[in-house]
Amino acid sequence: MKLEKTVESARVRLVPYEPQHVPKYNGWMKDQFLQETTASEPLSLEEEYQMQRNWEADQDKFTFLIVDKQRSENSVEGMVGDINIFYHDEEDRTNAEIDVMIAEKDARGKGLGLESVIAMLRFAGEEMGIKSFEVKISFDNEASLHLFRDKLLFEEVSRSDVFEEITLRKVFDPSWIASFNLPYSVQSLSS
Repeated sequence: MKLEKTVESARVRLVPYEPQHVPKYNGWMKDQFLQETTASEPLSLEEEYQMQRNWEADQDKFTFLIVDKQRSENSVEGMVGDINIFYHDEEDRTNAEIDVMIAEKDARGKGLGLESVIAMLRFAGEEMGIKSFEVKISFDNEASLHLFRDKLLFEEVSRSDVFEEITLRKVFDPSWIASFNLPYSVQSLSS
């Protein structure tokens, strides 16, 4: 579902995934490493445009692109990854899954994923009323495990040997989010 909002923090701006972003996003998803870490298959450019339209219409998924403001204020030039919120239960909109991908190799390891997740957790908790968050991370995705388990203090709730993934959970706590001392604002997109 497209939210007509952007979320701003110190170094990142989270913007809705729109058609002008599709060619760059499609290029990212041709990368074998990203396919493996996101459990994705490569799509043609037309299939990617259709996927963007599907995500925009999906009432259970919210996709934002991560724009590195130091790279560029332009959302296409500055985009370095994406962040998503998914509802799993139509009846319960207080629990959701979150995932993040830093696609640009030169943007990894710089804290942009951490800052993006903090901003999204705050937005989803305060603006959308989500009370708890889950992440599902493959056993071998050390960077994501370090981010969510070690830095954000998500706790392991299950482990699947069949899917080779760990599920971590965090209850939203405004004082915990505030402890990161990151600037935060939400802007409505102009019509």
